[in-house]
Amino acid sequence: MARSPGWLAIPLSVAVVGAALADDISSEIFMPEGGRDITTDFNLRGTGDDERASGYLFLRTPLWQGEESYLLLQGEGRLHYESRGVGDGVGGDGGLGLILRHALGPRDAVGLNAFVDLGSLQGFAGQASVGLEYEHLTGDGLTLRAGGNLYLPFADYTDGRDRSAAPRLGGDGYLGLGKDFGEHRLDLFGGGFYYTGTDAAESLPGAFGEVVYRWEGLADVMGPGAHLFASLGARWDRFDEGVSPTFGLGISLPLGAAADEDRVAELRRHLAFGSPFVPIDYKTAPAGGGPEDLGCGPGLPAPEQEVDVFLDLSNAPPESAPTVLDLSYIDLGDIEAVCQGFAACAADIAGFGPVDNQIDTGIIWYKPADTCTPILESARG
Repeated sequence: MARSPGWLAIPLSVAVVGAALADDISSEIFMPEGGRDITTDFNLRGTGDDERASGYLFLRTPLWQGEESYLLLQGEGRLHYESRGVGDGVGGDGGLGLILRHALGPRDAVGLNAFVDLGSLQGFAGQASVGLEYEHLTGDGLTLRAGGNLYLPFADYTDGRDRSAAPRLGGDGYLGLGKDFGEHRLDLFGGGFYYTGTDAAESLPGAFGEVVYRWEGLADVMGPGAHLFASLGARWDRFDEGVSPTFGLGISLPLGAAADEDRVAELRRHLAFGSPFVPIDYKTAPAGGGPEDLGCGPGLPAPEQEVDVFLDLSNAPPESAPTVLDLSYIDLGDIEAVCQGFAACAADIAGFGPVDNQIDTGIIWYKPADTCTPILESARG
């Protein structure tokens, strides 16, 4: 009996197993089912947590596809609102990268990706990233997945102490378990992240868990891989010093897909905060102890630096406002975070007394550029 050439073993196995699992495994796996061509797809997401909301879209298209491997080009963009640390901010970022995936056998695949992210939130910033991923399909229809990413910022964006968030040197990793139930798919993910400290900023460790649900009932109408997306999770990190809820909603649509084309699993990046812009927790004192003197005196910004700080008191409990200013309900660490780590600012605000017995909305601490004299005043609605 004639035998197939050895080099056909893996692609034939992948095709056979993909066809056998076609009724049990959705398009949310690394390799296309039955050796099908990969479709171009458009994906729209709304994501956030208790202090950030983002609108996120990404587009993927195949550049090359072989029997055991393929190469995708992915472009993505975000608009986000940030309310951590140094006041509020509206920003945006975009990324462009390549995703290479290869079948190790009929049930195993690996992936390698590389991206560049550029954006602006209280200033322009950018980073490069590289990532690895692995997937195993079990005989009973489970999808086991693992992966991680390394983020390499183009500069130390914490040095100026003037941003609430920026790209930071660090990484994240995850483990996942998924299964299809007809038109429904459920994935469970858990993992951790760590961003290194700098001269100005504390390190940022954390952990997360997430449940992801997909409904693929749209595929019959809008093409292979079309589905609705929802996620719910929780994150702990040292910046918030507590557990924050996370959420996501979205839709994925193929673009011009033929009946014999298929969608492949999404890449998981920016697992901690959903963006290249990571919160910054500034140090309040140098390693030697005591507030640092940058030229204007201990705990003050450098003479040339402009700093505009606003401590929001609009949600103060009734006994703290408006006629009696009592900041005891605010943690000193929160005041220091708003003050970007400048000890003089934190001390001024913590010791600030009411002006003509009325503090309506908050406290302003402002140091103009080219001066060493800050201005401290109440904010009125």
